[in-house]
Amino acid sequence: MKKTVFALAAALWACAAPAPEQAAWQVLENRHFVLYGALPEAEARAALIGLERFRAAVEVAVGIRPPREPKLRVMLFASPRAAGGLLEAGWAAGFVANLSDGDVVVTSRASPGLERLYIEVVLSGRSPYWYAQGMADLLSTLRVEGDTATIGVPPKGYGRARRRSQSKGEDSEKDDVTGLTLVTDESYKSGVADRRREHWLLAHYLLLASRERAEDLREYLRLWQLGVASPEAFERAVGRSADELYAGEVARYAQRGFQARTMALSRFEPDEELRLRATDLGEVRRLLSAVRGWQARRDPPPKRSR
Repeated sequence: MKKTVFALAAALWACAAPAPEQAAWQVLENRHFVLYGALPEAEARAALIGLERFRAAVEVAVGIRPPREPKLRVMLFASPRAAGGLLEAGWAAGFVANLSDGDVVVTSRASPGLERLYIEVVLSGRSPYWYAQGMADLLSTLRVEGDTATIGVPPKGYGRARRRSQSKGEDSEKDDVTGLTLVTDESYKSGVADRRREHWLLAHYLLLASRERAEDLREYLRLWQLGVASPEAFERAVGRSADELYAGEVARYAQRGFQARTMALSRFEPDEELRLRATDLGEVRRLLSAVRGWQARRDPPPKRSR
C-alpha cells in the first residue's frame, strides 16, 4: 500500500512540473552567448551578465577567449526538475552537448557549474584533456568583485598537499604528494576523475608560480596544438616530464600553500550589449530535441569527484 501511495505521489509531482517545451522561455544574447532561460527574465539576465563578467575576467587573467563563431548556446533551467529529465543522475551537474552546429551548455540555476562548463567547452579540442580539466577547476573559483578579479583561490578541499598513507605492498617510491600518477595524455583514461586535484595543482603551478613557468606553459600548448604528443611536448617545453615536475617542484609549491593573484579588469557594462529577443518556441523545441538526441547516444559523464 505504501509503495502504491508513494508511486502515485511521485507521478503527481512529476505532472506538476511543466515540460521544458511548455515553460516560459527567455532568449537573451550578446556578442559571445545566446542564453535560453526557462526562468524569469530578471534571473536569465543576471545569469548571462554573470557569465559575461566571468568570460571577461578569464580573458584578462589567462588570455582564454571563446571562439567567435558560432556563439556558445546555454540552456539554463530553474532547477534540475524543470529540465524534464535532461539533468538527472550523472547529468545533474550539467553537461556540454557537442552538436553539429555548435556546442550547447545545459545546466540549471541549482548547479554552480556554469563557469566550469564554459571553460571546458572553450578549451575542448584546443588543449590536452588534463589541462582543460585543471583550468576548469582553477578558473571556476575565480572571483570577480567590482573592477578586479582574483584567481588561484583553492577550491574547497584543495588546500595544502598532504601525503597519503600507504597500503601494505605498495612501492614506497610511489609515495609522492598524492600517491597518484599524473595523467598527461590528451585522451580520456579510466580513473581520471579521481585525478582532478593533480590536474588543478599542475595548472595552478604552471600558470601562477612564476613568469618563466607561464612561458613554459604557453610553449607546451603551442607544441601540442602543432601535433606533438602531450608527454613529449611537456618535456620539450618544461625541460622534464610532468611526473618529475609534479613530484618535485609542484609538491614543494603545494606544501608552501597557494598564492592567489588579483588583477584589474577593464571597465565594461555587459548589460549594454545584452538584448532580449522574441522567443521562437519552434527554435527552442528543435534545440531541445537535438540535445535529447545527443544525450541519448551517450553515457553520463564520469562522476566529478574530488
